[in-house]
Amino acid sequence: MPRNPLWSRKLSRTLTLDDDTRVLTLQDAADAIQRDFAGTTKSGSLEATIKALMLAAQSGNRADITAATDQIERTLSVRHVLKREVDA
Repeated sequence: MPRNPLWSRKLSRTLTLDDDTRVLTLQDAADAIQRDFAGTTKSGSLEATIKALMLAAQSGNRADITAATDQIERTLSVRHVLKREVDA
């Protein structure tokens, strides 16, 4: 029997948006995606991200959370809203 989604699960790593917002949890990521893609009706990347987020929230499996984090990062990178990491 499937578990209820738990959106407070932490991502596999912290993502930082250009406005310095830290994306720590699946809920933070869902909120960022919803904000950035408001009005978008069709996007393969968006659909893949939503699917990955839902699976990670449902399963809680570390591999699913890592896959969702990777997908979120790719999707937000395409929109140029992730802060660039600068090598020291």
